[in-house]
Amino acid sequence: MKIKHWDRWLASLKDDDYLKNIEAIKLYLAVMSIYEPDLLDEYMIDDDFHPMISRLKNVTLDVTSARFKELYITESKMNYARDELDGAMIISKTLTKSDIVGNVALPKAQVMSVLTRMNGVTDEGLDNGFEVQVHDIMEDDLYTVTLKRIDDMKYYFGTGWSTMKHSLDLVEGDVLKLYWDQFENKFIVLNFQHKTMGIMIPV
Repeated sequence: MKIKHWDRWLASLKDDDYLKNIEAIKLYLAVMSIYEPDLLDEYMIDDDFHPMISRLKNVTLDVTSARFKELYITESKMNYARDELDGAMIISKTLTKSDIVGNVALPKAQVMSVLTRMNGVTDEGLDNGFEVQVHDIMEDDLYTVTLKRIDDMKYYFGTGWSTMKHSLDLVEGDVLKLYWDQFENKFIVLNFQHKTMGIMIPV
């Protein structure tokens, strides 16, 4: 969880932003109650930390798994939809019959662009198969797939692809679009409206 990122976002809010951001602020506190409980206690004690936190002192935080998932998905989607995504970190592939029947072949140039921002990737690892995570934030499902290189720099997803394609209900002709988040060290499934290089891309 990007606690520091949330801190910067919260500090940037104006007081009149309180109502329209109330759910996101509650989520921020809910996340902290799980991952940074000691820090949350300090925030709740310090009235000067931020007026919005002070207003929520007597609010019961709903951190049940269903509610937490709902808020987490909403805010995660908002974060990726709000930010301009680096097009160089996106892999996009219109799926063919062979991609659906077997392993999915990935565009070489796009994969090589993403590899420049991947940590811990070696030639040997790619030849043997390198595990990466793929996050569908709309359903909060996390997949582990093997990225592998064969036959003169051809790339594909192997192990884990079958589970992922069935879970996402992908069929021939669908566009698989993935964004590499180098800070979270995982792919994000771009199955929601997002911006790339200043252009809004619909689902």
